[in-house]
Amino acid sequence: MSDERYQDENEFLEWQKQRARRVEKNEQAFRGYNERRQQFEKPTLLIGETAPFVCECADEDCWGTLELTPDEFESAHDQEDHFTVLPGHVMPEFETVVDRHEHYWVVEKFTPEEVEQRLVADPDQPER
Repeated sequence: MSDERYQDENEFLEWQKQRARRVEKNEQAFRGYNERRQQFEKPTLLIGETAPFVCECADEDCWGTLELTPDEFESAHDQEDHFTVLPGHVMPEFETVVDRHEHYWVVEKFTPEEVEQRLVADPDQPER
């Protein structure tokens, strides 16, 4: 077999950073939709009443829904790098769970640079 088929470490790290940017862009799009939804729903809901929001996970094929109150949504998004996902919808190479609720989790995104640092620093990283 030819070595041309395999990425060297620098190519792999660049690919992972690009992948992290795509994941972040996807999650930002879902979050933007949810923020518009929250602005629309909040004035019409009673206290404690929920509205449907889309899962903000990294899976571009996921269209799962979360039922959140406006307060839950606002609390979960108190930081720019926090996203709401269905339980278990986590890509640990790109994010970490910072809060768990029965019907949704909150994840914190790693920056592309943090993804690279985690890959380089992880001695248990699988062979490529």
